[in-house]
Amino acid sequence: MLKGDFKNISRDFMLLFILVSPAIIAIAFSLIIPFADMILAAELGFQLSEHYIFIMAFIIMLVPMMYGMMIGFIILEERDENILSYLFVTPLSKAEYILYRTGLAMVMSTAFNIFILYFLDIVEVRLLQSLPVLLLSTLNAILLVLIILVFAENKVEGFAVTKGSGILFVAPLIGYLFETNFRYLAGILPPYWISESFISIYTGQGNYIFYLLAGLLVYGSWIYLLTRKFSRMIS
Repeated sequence: MLKGDFKNISRDFMLLFILVSPAIIAIAFSLIIPFADMILAAELGFQLSEHYIFIMAFIIMLVPMMYGMMIGFIILEERDENILSYLFVTPLSKAEYILYRTGLAMVMSTAFNIFILYFLDIVEVRLLQSLPVLLLSTLNAILLVLIILVFAENKVEGFAVTKGSGILFVAPLIGYLFETNFRYLAGILPPYWISESFISIYTGQGNYIFYLLAGLLVYGSWIYLLTRKFSRMIS
């Protein structure tokens, strides 16, 4: 199945582009950040470097989202071609199928995020502490796959759903910009906890373990509910 996946990706320019998009993201940010830092400092006196930790927290959420989109589109194709119906008469459960499809994406996301941490070099990397957050961020891949499968019927709709899922990234921004306790309301959106835990590592503020556990709980709840809905749709 893995060999077939790479064969299908190599034949589809869009999927191939998504596959290499983390490298593009890394290069793009390595060029944009120093340039934006220089311009903002010169024109507005704004020190972008004071926000590098939040920027890094934002970037590590992007890679799993890209791979989640790729896997979501592959499964949409399989659903259109009724391949899923054949797969689910085998001992393979729906949860196992989703886990298989997203497992490789999670491994690749973790590897790429570690690379990006060192490649961008905008924070002093604390890998051992960051690793649990990087692993938590890979749940974005599963989350986006399920959102696409539940709310999209084809690739065009999948694109629209993926764009709409960008609303998830508002939560980390709320958490970063506001200091009142009301900001925790944004914690209903899973990415909020990735940002909070990552920032906690590098600033020493807040309870890192609490943020991680809260993130695991919120991601788990979303994934459980979406998996149930997806299972009912294809039953």
